[in-house]
Amino acid sequence: MRNTLLAEVARGRHGRKQRLGIATLVGVFTLIALTLAPPASAAPPTPPARDNSTNEIVYMIHGYFDTPYFGEPMPDGWDCEKEWGSAKAAMVQWGWKPENLKTVGYYDSNEFCDENLKSAAGVPNDRNRPIEAIGLDLAWNIYNAHTSKGRSIDVMAHSMGGLVIRSALTEVNKKNPAYPPYLWVEDVVTFGTPHAGTLTARGCGYEQCHDMRENSVFLQNQIDNPQSDQGTDWTVIGTGFDIVVLPQASATDVEVAHKVWFFRSERINHLSLHKVADNRAFTISYSNFGNPWVDTGNGASPVRTGSNALYWHADW
Repeated sequence: MRNTLLAEVARGRHGRKQRLGIATLVGVFTLIALTLAPPASAAPPTPPARDNSTNEIVYMIHGYFDTPYFGEPMPDGWDCEKEWGSAKAAMVQWGWKPENLKTVGYYDSNEFCDENLKSAAGVPNDRNRPIEAIGLDLAWNIYNAHTSKGRSIDVMAHSMGGLVIRSALTEVNKKNPAYPPYLWVEDVVTFGTPHAGTLTARGCGYEQCHDMRENSVFLQNQIDNPQSDQGTDWTVIGTGFDIVVLPQASATDVEVAHKVWFFRSERINHLSLHKVADNRAFTISYSNFGNPWVDTGNGASPVRTGSNALYWHADW
């Protein structure tokens, strides 16, 4: 159409070449641009106001299924209630509504999960399913169940689960057409997530392990601090007693607003980091908004730290 229109204008109605003025050319190319431009998509609605609240729905996403040190694990799958039961019980005591604390699973043999992310029929939901594919399912779940209905949510994620939500927000940020047009996720907390990869993934042949290796294509594709359309306040939590995420600093090696580190002396390992909710003082180090790390012997437990991070819409 573009070539036909230009030829018609340049030659005139009788085929003779015409001398075109600047105004005519501007009009022609404006018409072409309007004709060829894709239809404008509707602007996203105004997101909910960010606030300090324990009323938000919280998605609690488990990590990679494995049974460390004992050979080949059982069939893929977590008992979501066992995985998040300690954190949920503590958060209810701190004012969160139990019905709003929703566990999220993505393996076929998961049990007792409130939300189950399932791939297309015939595609196994196992450790060979790429993290990005799970993130796609999570993005659409959040959009269909909450964002499209005018609600925002918070997210707590352990280990690989943190990469699932990071991938979902990364691809929505990139305007990937396979993903929802926008999401509203107010806060994200990750516990022991290998944001920069982990050496232990080299000893595993599953696709999800490939994704978690240092400098994997998947990790290189991720955005630091990916934001939802509402704005997203990120807190990442790591522990010096972790022998699954190596180097241990990978858990906080990402440019986000808030970083928290539990000293090795606290002896909180990778598998319990998202479960410890003791009401006592912990020795931690923390950094907010890129400022220098600060050590304190009066830190809250990992779960309390995560709960506080979800409560405050911008602070920690």
